[in-house]
Formats: sequence, C-alpha cells, structure tokens
Amino acid sequence: MLARILGSTTHLTSVDLSMNNLSAGLDCLADGIIANDRIVCLKLKNNNIDGRQMQEVLSSLVMNHPSLTSIDLGNTDNIQNRNRIYDEGINGLLDGIIKSEYSLISELHLQSAFITSDGLSRLHMITRNTDL
Repeated sequence: MLARILGSTTHLTSVDLSMNNLSAGLDCLADGIIANDRIVCLKLKNNNIDGRQMQEVLSSLVMNHPSLTSIDLGNTDNIQNRNRIYDEGINGLLDGIIKSEYSLISELHLQSAFITSDGLSRLHMITRNTDL
C-alpha cells in the first residue's frame, strides 16, 4: 500500500522511513519510490537492511530513479534495527550509479553500515572517476 501511495503522489520530494524495520519490504517499496520522479531525498536509516540480500534492489533503486540525489542507509548509534550494507550493498549502489543513464546521486550516507576497507576503496575509486 505504501509503495502505491509513494508512486502516485506528485508533491513529495523527501521521504524519511527511518526506523521502520523495512528489511523484508524494501523490494516492494523501491518500486513505488522509483515510480515517483519527484523524490530527491530518501532516508532509510536503521531499517535492518542487509546489503548482501538487497544488493539488486539497491542497485535498481539508484539506477532507475531519475531525480534521487541523496540516499541515507546509515545508522544512528544505539538503535537495534541497524542497517548492514556491507561491501555487497556498496557494490550494488555503485553499480547502479555507474549503469544509470541519469543518476543524480550526489550524497550517500552510510554511517556505521558495516563497510570494510575493500568497500571504501571501491567507493573511493568510483568517486575519483565520476562527479559523485
């Protein structure tokens, strides 16, 4: 239902769904977010998102959204439903940005998201070679 509402509304530019334990429903929700070309800022902090399981969803979200400029997949300290984006999730996000014809992503918030030095190296390599 929320995906349908997000996809059909024409006046939302920022969506904050932090701390809602969206791990299981992120794939359905992503379809609604992609359908709304007005959203520029998406906050999904502390939602128990596992980047190893949601790599394709994260890639599709940033690759297919024409106006999204900022996405927050980080965590707030001392919250139970922590996002664990891992290197696989970083790879999905970066692959989506690279493959997109029109990605406008300029901000990625990934605080305390279980990213290793390998994931950070990939992020650094990509940002050095693009406008991100």
